[in-house]
Amino acid sequence: MPQFIDAIAYSLWSWDMAYGSKGQIPLSYMKDLAWGGMTSYKDENGIIRYYDSFKERFPNSNDRYRIERNIKNESDGNWSAKGKKCSWGKIHYFLSFDKHHPVWRMAVQIRQKT
Repeated sequence: MPQFIDAIAYSLWSWDMAYGSKGQIPLSYMKDLAWGGMTSYKDENGIIRYYDSFKERFPNSNDRYRIERNIKNESDGNWSAKGKKCSWGKIHYFLSFDKHHPVWRMAVQIRQKT
């Protein structure tokens, strides 16, 4: 999983360098954001659980909290966000495991505002 996170983080950072803050947001922050959608899930009882890979990578609960807070801040576009709210759409990264093929698949979807 870390190689996917690094690839997503580097993509976010590269885009930011070219079109965003021009380097005002560090790569370490982009690594936090790259975990978006891959930190936790709801189990069959509706209880939120951390993915094992996330807990293993960040055994310290303060690190997990920081990452989830940074993701939420950017998602909400609130005052704590380091980036500016995107005016042309949203970029979504999807990382899923195919039960029939033992590979992780990553897809990027860009949704335009309508």
